[in-house]
Amino acid sequence: FSQDNYTAASPYDSNLDGLIDLLYAKVPPTGFGLGSIGQGQDRANGLALCRGDVSSANCKTCVIDASKQIRERCPHEKGAIIWFDNCLFKYSNNHFLGEIDDKNWHCMGTKEKVDDPKSFDQETKSLLDHLALEASDTQNHYA
Repeated sequence: FSQDNYTAASPYDSNLDGLIDLLYAKVPPTGFGLGSIGQGQDRANGLALCRGDVSSANCKTCVIDASKQIRERCPHEKGAIIWFDNCLFKYSNNHFLGEIDDKNWHCMGTKEKVDDPKSFDQETKSLLDHLALEASDTQNHYA
């Protein structure tokens, strides 16, 4: 993400407001929305994504709440991301659309040990392959 900041009432601030409005409209029907508004360093790029099992109404509510919280928690930052139970909201002045985000992640471990790691890995891969195939056959790409 960008480490840059913006000032209130700046072109970036205005573009970010417009981007948030755009994503409010785009996300609820499908649960996914991308958008960009502005040019150069004042360009605001954004993504909003809801879980596949979340209703359109709950998706819209989550995106609205997330966009408010992200602006309160990350004031004047040109790049930020927030995860809620039902949705994710992300924006930046840097182009990230179509890029893999390998910098924002959270790992939760366990002290439990797997008796047969090789078998566990095979079963996990099989499950993920099955879910990917199942998700690709649905309208909202959710399994």
